[in-house]
Amino acid sequence: ADAVASAVDSDAAGAPLLPQVEALRETSVAVAVAVAAAATQDGVARQSVRDADLEAAVREAMWEPAYRPIKAL
Repeated sequence: ADAVASAVDSDAAGAPLLPQVEALRETSVAVAVAVAAAATQDGVARQSVRDADLEAAVREAMWEPAYRPIKAL
């Protein structure tokens, strides 16, 4: 929740409560990093990743959409 909340500036007048859809991948990275860090801190993670490498590890594990072109029949 903190990772999502920190993605928006709620102090600005009329600010949205949630990040914009265009920031979905960056918000997802922030949430995954926060979850992995909490799991490591709580001792429930199978493997510990140093904080400096955590974001890189999350980005490497993220699915990248790659769509083939559609051909008209």
